Amino acid sequence: MKRNSDTVQIGSVVFLLGSFLLCRYVFFSIHGMKEWPVILFVVGCLCLGYSILTGKNRLSLSSAIGYPISFLVGILFQSDGTDAGGGTTNNLWLIWAVSYIVVIVFGFALELRKSRKVR
Repeated sequence: MKRNSDTVQIGSVVFLLGSFLLCRYVFFSIHGMKEWPVILFVVGCLCLGYSILTGKNRLSLSSAIGYPISFLVGILFQSDGTDAGGGTTNNLWLIWAVSYIVVIVFGFALELRKSRKVR
């Protein structure tokens, strides 16, 4: 069982890193953000680090898979606007962040549910 857990953890790290590289560099022309993908990647790394230390596979999967899924959700539901000063705005960053946090919280909830069933 430990070997399967190690495979999930390593796969999650590789998947999150690959997703970050794609979203940050390959899809840069879609979103135009330099720092925000890095910030969300750091959030994902922190969750992955916690999940690796505690052996929580569901959390590591949600952290890794949630990054590109939430990016896609942001792309699908983004909208452009204009602020009071006449500048352009876009809510992709907010949708991306909120949906990523929701996916991570879902992973935490799955881990809590799993631990309550074991008891």
